[in-house]
Amino acid sequence: MRIDDFGLRIDFRSSADFDLNQVQTRNLQSGIDMSRTSIIALLIFGAVLGYFLSFGPETTQKFKASVYQLLAPFLTGGSGIKKQITSVRTGLKSLDQLEHENAALQVENRELRATNQGLRDVEHEVNRLRHALNYRERSVFKLIAAEIIARDSSTWWRTITINRGRRDGIETDMPVVTDLGLVGKTTTVSDSISVVLLVCFSRRQPRAGDRLWRTNHHGTNSPSEPEFLIEAG
Repeated sequence: MRIDDFGLRIDFRSSADFDLNQVQTRNLQSGIDMSRTSIIALLIFGAVLGYFLSFGPETTQKFKASVYQLLAPFLTGGSGIKKQITSVRTGLKSLDQLEHENAALQVENRELRATNQGLRDVEHEVNRLRHALNYRERSVFKLIAAEIIARDSSTWWRTITINRGRRDGIETDMPVVTDLGLVGKTTTVSDSISVVLLVCFSRRQPRAGDRLWRTNHHGTNSPSEPEFLIEAG
């Protein structure tokens, strides 16, 4: 603000001050317009309500029935949508339950498969031992059980190692046979293990884990005079 040469008072205001005043003026005018609109709407609603209330009860009931008839599709549609949403939620819950049940059944199936395989292995072992026992009962020799713990296979020599040695009565050049015939003979014997040279090239060669039985008799490498038995494991 300043005073010019003629003594007049002149105000200098920024454009921001004028813009703020304009915005405030517009807001005030909008509030007045909204208040007027609300008052007019209330007056119209009151007039319509008074008009219908001036009728008798029968006319009022008919009016209510007409209004409900107009709103019925919307109310029915809303109820149907609610039922559909509830049905979808129930379906999703059932799907989750089915997934959990399926996962539990898969785990149970794997456990049952493992149990079944274990029972089959036990059955196989029982049958093998029963077969070996029957052979021992039929044999004229005294047999001693042994287990194959290693095997050496090459072009010229095929040998296996058993977990029996001199302390068990094993000696060099003792024949090794199965119930089907001669398999080999002992070559190197230590206190606890022995090496068996395989001389019988049958359809199935002995493997580590197979079982053996030994007699206290010496003999030649002949199927007619067996002193060892290798039972397939």
